Amino acid sequence: MNTPTLHIARKWRSKSFDQMIGQELPIRMLKNSLYKSYYFPVYLFSGQRGCGKTTAARLFAAAINCELLPLFQEKPQETMVPCSQCASCQLIASGAHPDFIEIDAASHTGVEHVRALIDAATLLPTIGRKRVYLIDEAHMLSKAAFNAFLKILEEPPLSTLFIFATTDVQKIIETVRSRCFQLFFTPVEVSILARHLAQICLQERIEYEQEALLIIAKQAGGCVRDALNLLEQVRFSSDKISKEAVFCSLGSMSDEQILELMEIILCKKASNLLTFFGSYPLKNFLVDRLWLQLLEMLRLLILVRNNVADVGAGQAVQAKLAQLVRRCSANDLHAFFEELVTCQEVLARMTDQQMFFELFLLKLCERNQTNNNDDGGNTPAQACPVTGQEDAITQECSEEEEEEDDDVDDTESMQATSVVAAAMPNDERWQLFLAAIRAAQDPLVVSIFSQVGTISCDEALTCVALTFPKNLIFLQDLLDQTKAVWQPCMQKCYAPHTKLVTSFSGIECDTASKRQVSVSHTADAPKKAESAPAQASVQQRSAPNFMPNKQKWSNSTVKAAPVHDRALLREVADTSRWPKTNLVLRYFPGTVYARDLSA
Repeated sequence: MNTPTLHIARKWRSKSFDQMIGQELPIRMLKNSLYKSYYFPVYLFSGQRGCGKTTAARLFAAAINCELLPLFQEKPQETMVPCSQCASCQLIASGAHPDFIEIDAASHTGVEHVRALIDAATLLPTIGRKRVYLIDEAHMLSKAAFNAFLKILEEPPLSTLFIFATTDVQKIIETVRSRCFQLFFTPVEVSILARHLAQICLQERIEYEQEALLIIAKQAGGCVRDALNLLEQVRFSSDKISKEAVFCSLGSMSDEQILELMEIILCKKASNLLTFFGSYPLKNFLVDRLWLQLLEMLRLLILVRNNVADVGAGQAVQAKLAQLVRRCSANDLHAFFEELVTCQEVLARMTDQQMFFELFLLKLCERNQTNNNDDGGNTPAQACPVTGQEDAITQECSEEEEEEDDDVDDTESMQATSVVAAAMPNDERWQLFLAAIRAAQDPLVVSIFSQVGTISCDEALTCVALTFPKNLIFLQDLLDQTKAVWQPCMQKCYAPHTKLVTSFSGIECDTASKRQVSVSHTADAPKKAESAPAQASVQQRSAPNFMPNKQKWSNSTVKAAPVHDRALLREVADTSRWPKTNLVLRYFPGTVYARDLSA
């Protein structure tokens, strides 16, 4: 009868301990146990898929019953067990040994199967030294089945040995794990796995490229079986194991293509992204693999930015990474990472992943393009359309920028803007800042700064000190989270080096007060100022003494937004008419600003 042809993963399954790769420590422990003839009643082999747990268990069972075991114990350097030649080894290799019972726990999860196994475990071995039970995927056993095992695992028959193999050791209950001798099988290193693949290619007469084998080894993630299966998949798709053939089989892009895609997203326009997708249609790739490739390349970019000498990529790729890092900021990389991680679950639920992937990258590209245009605090003129002074500042900055050379960077432009702002009084400068954050159209930031008690700043504009009511200490975290919104506005209205210092020591605000909207109404401002309630006034405090370097402060501090002196109050208790206003006030009590009476 003709011998059936086995695929590579089965054909090259290790037949001895010496053929197993990447598991030196557990193999050494098993061989020492055989050499000393010292066996534990229960073994627990744990590790990820395809790293050699079941193979090691079979070899260990074969070695225990091998006829050459006494000779191995006398001359371990000259004798190999299992020998694969004796009758016992051949029976185990063919799956017909009466004293080696392999059980798939996934199909024998019930307690009745365990009870039948316990009854059979009391029998003596037929032809071997020990009766060995291999329970594969042991974590699939039910809790009742584990509990039925406890007694025999604690005091098993002397002629019986149990081996549990699992990919999820945490699902093995503690009472069972405490009765086992545990061996951990780690993922195989990429270099070791690539050498193993090269040896198999030589034996199978398969033409290959070393870089292609490295890609296969990386993609396998330390799983030997996955690497062999992928190798055979590429083998049947191409005459040669090449990089292009591997990427085609994986449905992924090359490192150069991913780098080009990253550069477009971080530094170029959306039109460049559409051109890229025209050259490399998404239908030729697997979107989930591209997503993981972007995450991995983003990780390498962050490592290079933190001056890691060798990130595990080729020299050409690492050189391109270094060039790209100089063109983007750390905030861009971290924001990109957060977007990828946050939307990964959404991608998995999409029916049309290609469309979602394309639109997702277009959104990121357009956002980064907008951020790049606004770098250095150069806020567009329409961003602060509140007072004539602001328009004058913007116009003056524009005239100065036109007079400068093309090589003047954004930082110098910001400094020119702050020179003009330095001549303004403190109260006007603060009103300019409030107008800027309102123009940013972020209700959370507007609500935060509307709670300020007093404001102080030094003459050099190095620090701005804000005092909040002490019962609003939770705003500190919100200030940190929204720093990307308000910091450019502060640097625009004060100085590029201005820092914000906050203190939560003011008088507690009354969060139970009636919800009202203040509407800008300059015509009625004098009348409203006379009838403003006493509790609306803000306490005037001197400059705080906690500021760094004890700098010289301006003679007067600025009152925080005297809303009731300038505004017409309006009741917003009607939730059907003011739904968004009530939603904001539910989480951020305070004053809500509206543009005009019709808002």
